[in-house]
Amino acid sequence: MSLCSTCSSSLPPSPHIQQQLHITPYCSRPICSTCLVRNPRLRTYDPCLGCLGGVGAVSGRGRREEEVWVLGGSDDDEEEEEEEEEEGEEEEKDSQSEKDRQSEGKDNDRKPQEQDLPKANDTPNPQRALPPKDTPTPEPANPDTHASTEPLQPQRHLILPTDTLLGLAIKYRVDGHALCRLNNLPPSTLRTTPHLLHTRTHLLLPPTISPLSPLSHAHPHPLLSPSSSSALDTPERKRERAVKRFQLVTKEVDLDIARAYVGLEEDSDGRSLASSFGEREGKGKGSADAGGRAGREGREARAVERYVDDTLWEREERGQGRALRGAPWFEDRDRRERERAEGSGGWMSWFKGVKAKAG
Repeated sequence: MSLCSTCSSSLPPSPHIQQQLHITPYCSRPICSTCLVRNPRLRTYDPCLGCLGGVGAVSGRGRREEEVWVLGGSDDDEEEEEEEEEEGEEEEKDSQSEKDRQSEGKDNDRKPQEQDLPKANDTPNPQRALPPKDTPTPEPANPDTHASTEPLQPQRHLILPTDTLLGLAIKYRVDGHALCRLNNLPPSTLRTTPHLLHTRTHLLLPPTISPLSPLSHAHPHPLLSPSSSSALDTPERKRERAVKRFQLVTKEVDLDIARAYVGLEEDSDGRSLASSFGEREGKGKGSADAGGRAGREGREARAVERYVDDTLWEREERGQGRALRGAPWFEDRDRRERERAEGSGGWMSWFKGVKAKAG
């Protein structure tokens, strides 16, 4: 069984199929009918493509023939000669113009030198030597101007254990995301992962801020301005802080009770317990004995003592069996219900009758 020299398909030894095959005259190789139908030019190749080395040999020969035909034309030779002549003329023009420019430059250099040389017939004029009175004197160079022209370098902040990226952004009045981009930190360092800041020893600051200078006293941050701090120290806020401290000392959960005891300690001039608490906070930290005496003598101590006294009295009264009476309306209602049950023959009267018969 033979194979097709083009598609390598098997050719059975059938007389009918053998008649449809094409045998190449140079190498006597068979080509099947399917390949001949697809490419009828296979019949014309002598020698065949297998002997020539494949399709590449034929296509390469075609390209070589085209190149020879293009390069061998007489029109191309004439065009090349014209282009060479034009290029030679342009080079001559360029060289001539360059020589003209050099000669003009030499003439210009000679003219100032000839003007500066004094003539032999001229006599020196003393007035011409003196400078005019109205000419401004040159000012000395300012070193700040030279410094401003130099490129600004980013400043460095040495990171402390208590520093956070958000706190440093507020401190230096810089955008936190700008600090992240400048120091190659992820944006999550501002909120969710602040510990990534402490992987660095220093933090680069933008060159636009003053070198290593936090918020100045002349231009404080708007969140820390005196007006905003005074707005937080209103009487209502002072009273609320006093109530919270009272609850912390007495362990009282009821907010209304704490507010009542704080409100009872007001002076006749209208100054409340909250103001005294604020004064004590502003005095600073003293010794433990002095702080204890000041607490007992102040309004805070009186409010706490009154609360403790009331708590002890209530505990003693309940221990002796005396409790607070209910409202009169509730007492009258209970009495009427009890009398109605006894007079209408309720279960209490039936129980009493059964007990009397048994006795």
